[in-house]
Amino acid sequence: MARRIIHPFGMSIPGNRVFSLLLVLVILWVMYDTIRQPLRWRWLEKDNLPATAEVVGPGDVEEKEQVVPAPNDQDEAEVAEFHRLEELLKDKLELRPREMPLYWRLVAWANSQTFDELWTRSKKVTFSQLWEQPDKFRTQPLRMRVHVRRVLEFDAPENPQGIKKVYEAWGITDDSQSYPYVIVFTQKPAGLPIGPEVWADIDFAGYFLKIMAYKTYDVKRGAPLLIGRIKLAPIEKVRRKMAEEAQDPTIYWIYGFGFAITIGLGFMMVRRALAPASRKVATKPQYFSSPDETTDAPRLTFGSNLENFASPAAEPAPLPVVPDFQIETEPQVEKDPPPPPSGA
Repeated sequence: MARRIIHPFGMSIPGNRVFSLLLVLVILWVMYDTIRQPLRWRWLEKDNLPATAEVVGPGDVEEKEQVVPAPNDQDEAEVAEFHRLEELLKDKLELRPREMPLYWRLVAWANSQTFDELWTRSKKVTFSQLWEQPDKFRTQPLRMRVHVRRVLEFDAPENPQGIKKVYEAWGITDDSQSYPYVIVFTQKPAGLPIGPEVWADIDFAGYFLKIMAYKTYDVKRGAPLLIGRIKLAPIEKVRRKMAEEAQDPTIYWIYGFGFAITIGLGFMMVRRALAPASRKVATKPQYFSSPDETTDAPRLTFGSNLENFASPAAEPAPLPVVPDFQIETEPQVEKDPPPPPSGA
């Protein structure tokens, strides 16, 4: 008779199977994190990567900056006027028409100074500082190294400075990680390409206007809006290598091989999990033997009592004969009493 083994708390998972599952999850995450980058799919295009995705750095010829004299943050009256209009700004919302006077005021401040002058007077700031204390940094010159990933060009609307073109760069810093900055400038370095896929590092010096809201994948986010001047910076070796690897389709053969291994491991795990478990058969006790088996042991029947299980009476065995042990003793001899003392 077979006996089913019951596990009230479920089947336990062996350690090697848990390790295989974790390994599969790690491989899938690495593959997802890699293939979600747009640059990884540029090799499918006929012309490979466009010029906008090239790795760029500073040119050999130093460009001449155009400086337009105007009051800036060093003028106390100009700063006071900015603070008077500051109530028009609203952080974490899209740029609105009523905020444009302050927008163009900061453009005039930046164009009234050279990049080196702004860089010398500016100070470093982090993404979290601008996000948590935007009012504190609005009229202060700031500087940072930005890893640009997109540069756009727009026709400027009518403005007091008569500017015709405005450029907008989107990029991240080492501390902001995946949270971008929006940088507005009117003088573009000659070596900086324009397009949705750019791989360049720039040095920014200028001013902070507000936290501007934008949408990505139907999710509302916010990015600090900066206005000032930029210069191309030497791109880091690590980022240059990453950009070059993004153009090489060989890496996708490696990922394909890893994906095949992952699918194979998953198939083996599912197949093993669905396989029928082996059953253990209990040994039949002697009192539950089948009727066709012959045995001298008593059987359990309905209406039986304890006497049915008593073993047949057996004659008592004779007691062993124990020999008599006798102790021989010497015969006692009567002795004469001692004589009385003399003079009695």
